[in-house]
Amino acid sequence: MIWSLIKILCFVALVIEATFGVSLQLETSGGVRNSVVRFLNGDETAVSRYFDRNRERKGFEALADGLMALASGEGRTAMAKAARAEKYLNRPELTNLITAQAAEFAGDGRKAQEVYKQLLTDERTRFVGVRGIMKHKLAEGDTSTALKLAEKAFALKPRHE
Repeated sequence: MIWSLIKILCFVALVIEATFGVSLQLETSGGVRNSVVRFLNGDETAVSRYFDRNRERKGFEALADGLMALASGEGRTAMAKAARAEKYLNRPELTNLITAQAAEFAGDGRKAQEVYKQLLTDERTRFVGVRGIMKHKLAEGDTSTALKLAEKAFALKPRHE
């Protein structure tokens, strides 16, 4: 009987505290409303940071798996892992490098050319794109275009072998 009385008194105390807290929030001229609007607007919260870190972790795991597949000579697997990493990371400068190399391993020259052309658009990967297209032009026997690309590559990185 005493135990029931204690539970009832605790419940009444919690209701009084909740009522007091709500009344304080209502007196603070829109404090709760501002928080809700900021949350709905997409301001960074602990929840969004958690999901961002989770996506980044999955992306880098896929990137690492793609590099391992590339080193193992598994071109198709490496392309699939690079596509998954791109989905999570949205960093084409990383994933396109793996995709281009994997397409070459898999024997998909058209896909490799396409990705090398995408690499030309980024300053950090331009040299790799020029070099990749140059190698394909040499393999096709188009030495005049390959020579022009070699000059472009030399202009980008004169100390490269």
